Amino acid sequence: MTEKEVLSTHRRAHREYLAGKAPEVHPVGKKTIKRAAKGRKEIEKPSQGLKQTDLVAFNQGAEKAAVAYLTEYIRRKGSPMFNTACNLIALEIGVSTETSKRYLRKYSVDHPRAYFEIEDGYVRIRQKE
Repeated sequence: MTEKEVLSTHRRAHREYLAGKAPEVHPVGKKTIKRAAKGRKEIEKPSQGLKQTDLVAFNQGAEKAAVAYLTEYIRRKGSPMFNTACNLIALEIGVSTETSKRYLRKYSVDHPRAYFEIEDGYVRIRQKE
């Protein structure tokens, strides 16, 4: 097929798509084929994982995993800076850095059940009194 024929086929398919008709000849390129197919049938949505279906359960599990990971990290390598700790948590358990900041702030407040303390920008394991 020459370039002119390919372009002609593509334009015809695009006109048919805009008119709401399913094109007889698919245009070249995956993106335009998907668009042409969309007019004929609904494109299936990807299956939803745990994070999308049960947000509460995901957050509870992710918080526990974040605390366990950071506790082990501090015991092995020492106290990281706050931003480094947030990035490590985000990378390890697959959440955003903003979510990991929330977890770390939650577990470093002045409370008996808090696991960490932030001192001079470093995250340390809280000593039980």
